[in-house]
Amino acid sequence: MKKTSEFFKICSSNTLFIVGLLCLVFWFTACSTGKRTLPESRDKRPFPEKIDTVPKVALPELMDTIRWVAADTLSNPPVVIDPKIKIDKDNGLPPDKGEPAKQKEDIGVAGNLDMTRYFKAKYKIGVLLPFQAGDSLISTTNRMAIWATDFYLGFKLAFDETGIPNTTFLIETFDTKGNELRIDQLIAEGKLLSMDVLVGPYRSNAALKLANYVKDQPILMVSPYSANAKIGEGNSHYLQMNPGLDKHLFALFEFSRTKANSDNPVVFLFGTGDSEPTKKQIWDSYLAELPSSERAHFQSLQIETTEL
Repeated sequence: MKKTSEFFKICSSNTLFIVGLLCLVFWFTACSTGKRTLPESRDKRPFPEKIDTVPKVALPELMDTIRWVAADTLSNPPVVIDPKIKIDKDNGLPPDKGEPAKQKEDIGVAGNLDMTRYFKAKYKIGVLLPFQAGDSLISTTNRMAIWATDFYLGFKLAFDETGIPNTTFLIETFDTKGNELRIDQLIAEGKLLSMDVLVGPYRSNAALKLANYVKDQPILMVSPYSANAKIGEGNSHYLQMNPGLDKHLFALFEFSRTKANSDNPVVFLFGTGDSEPTKKQIWDSYLAELPSSERAHFQSLQIETTEL
């Protein structure tokens, strides 16, 4: 009986312990479950979508491009097609049995043209410049007349040194007087028809009249002074030699570089006129691109315009 009472004491004490332990477990479980079921205090920000913001553009296939090359037009002058030369075109009909078939001519091939029109033993060149020869007082102080005379002297000197064998150049001068009406008179009198080449005139308005005339004639016109590029648009008989001051100075600059050295310096002369500082500024811009050692071979000197 005593053992039985001790057994019940042990069991009752263990029961209390187990019950207490189970209560503690249930309490933790209830707390954790309740915490999971409670609504969140604030929404979480969603993860941003991974979107490619750079559009994928299909690149075009590689294409051939034009590569421009410098052409030596002096040694290989372009062939000028005379618009008055009539070339029979193939009309697509079969040739008559009694006549031999005509070979189709290509106007782009120089060999099929009458080249005696271009290559001659004698060329007639007309120089149309404002010499102002009728009034010696004007010509001695007229800048336009002085330029015309200087240009003609250099023109004649160049032909004296050409040395082209079996070729003769006949040069005839026409004094335009600086008046475009003189151009109309020369055209009306037919004095320019026999010329192969016309050099001049001086002013752009007179050059435009002469350019319109040679456009329909077997005559090549060389414009030595006018810088108006619109005059020669669509005119294969017009050759402009004065594209602009910067191109002239650059040509002189490149030539002087081949001659300049420590024993042979280059001196750039510029005057005191209104346009002279512009020339000096352009020239200095070319010098600025040279190394200091090469730049030392160049000098500049300003003198009175009348002494030039």
